[in-house]
Amino acid sequence: MKSPFGASEQHQYFLEIEALFNSLRGSAALLSPADWKIAKGWFDRGLPIGVVRSALENVFVRRRERDQTRSVQSLSYCESAVDNAFRHLQELGYGTHDAEEVPKSINERLARLVESLKAYGATHAAAIMACGEGASDPAEVERRLTDLERRLTQVAWASLSDADRALKDEQIEARVLDATQALRSRLDPETHQRTVVRTRERLEKELAETPRLSLFL
Repeated sequence: MKSPFGASEQHQYFLEIEALFNSLRGSAALLSPADWKIAKGWFDRGLPIGVVRSALENVFVRRRERDQTRSVQSLSYCESAVDNAFRHLQELGYGTHDAEEVPKSINERLARLVESLKAYGATHAAAIMACGEGASDPAEVERRLTDLERRLTQVAWASLSDADRALKDEQIEARVLDATQALRSRLDPETHQRTVVRTRERLEKELAETPRLSLFL
């Protein structure tokens, strides 16, 4: 499959994966040549960055649920999860233009997501289902779900008292510094800042107890 991305997008694609992977594993380290080869394979196959992001996040959420503490050293740990997400994406019609079957499949996935989230899903069912409205591209729906995660996190954050918010902000800043400081002198400012932003987003969702919203859970 020929990548739908242009050559100018490759660098940003790699930087996003590097920043996200460092954020998720909670420690900063330069990706190895083997990791870059894996990321290039995803890029060349045309995997949307949002789908890669969702798959990586799902891997680390499940690790936390199983209380696994051993550090993840390579993207190879996540390869099967990314491959499975892309397979599901293709099953949902990624790259096709079926005006009927694709939206039906997406809505079924969204309905299962709502059900799996139980009380949280029931509370936010309308917003979750709205992510599929008018969409025939599952990658676009995945982007909408990611945006919804961010909005729900912001709402939860805004509902905190000033004292609680200040305490959580302090905790986040300390953890972000601990996770990213080591690479400050080894990364260019843009890449370092990207890692900081992704780490802060992850911790804000974690402390707000915002669940993962994805077609590929």
